[in-house]
Amino acid sequence: MQSRRADFSTIKLFSSLNEQDRQAIERQCKWRSYRPHEVIIDTLDAGSSVYFVIRGKVRASICIAAQASIMRDISAGEYFGEVAAIDNRPRSADIHCLTDVLVASMPAKVFLNAFHTHPTVAMQVLTSLTDLVRTLTDRVNETSALAMKHRLVAELLRLSRPSRSTNLHVITPPPTHTELAARIGSHREAVTRELNVLIRNGLVTRNRGAFLLTDRNKLQLYLDKALHG
Repeated sequence: MQSRRADFSTIKLFSSLNEQDRQAIERQCKWRSYRPHEVIIDTLDAGSSVYFVIRGKVRASICIAAQASIMRDISAGEYFGEVAAIDNRPRSADIHCLTDVLVASMPAKVFLNAFHTHPTVAMQVLTSLTDLVRTLTDRVNETSALAMKHRLVAELLRLSRPSRSTNLHVITPPPTHTELAARIGSHREAVTRELNVLIRNGLVTRNRGAFLLTDRNKLQLYLDKALHG
């Protein structure tokens, strides 16, 4: 479904460009709306376009042995698909919509031209890819070295953000236990059990709108001890 015209004013990657350069890139994109649960990219698709999320939120996941593993959520202002644009190989993850979404798809040659023409864009892409590599490396290390209860704590810490109204860190909206299990390579029942332990110990509380980490420092120390002994 085609959407009304939008622009790149909220896209962080192009925030350093002047309006003329940004509009020149916009004109080379196609704009499309999606509904919740619609799939934008399937694993092993051959396309190489880069997608910029103008509105809404999407999720990247992979399926291993018939079990979905959540890699990351991508919100308005962010982008995905750059790896295939760079190496021209099949897609490495599924992308589906969590909400109503508006995206702009950019041909790989346009993306690569912006990369080579604008050093600030190139630096931001390199920084983003480096952050992604570090995050995935951390998750691989956690999966191989940590018990499930420690992986759960690591994921809660990773998802949490400082609250504007309290001195706590929060996760909002709160992920379901099934989603947490898909993030850490476990199953829902085990996540429920270990999350209840954290709640009983006063380290996490929950309400309808959020998980609250009541003692983030203690959770971090707990994780560091498991990682380093």
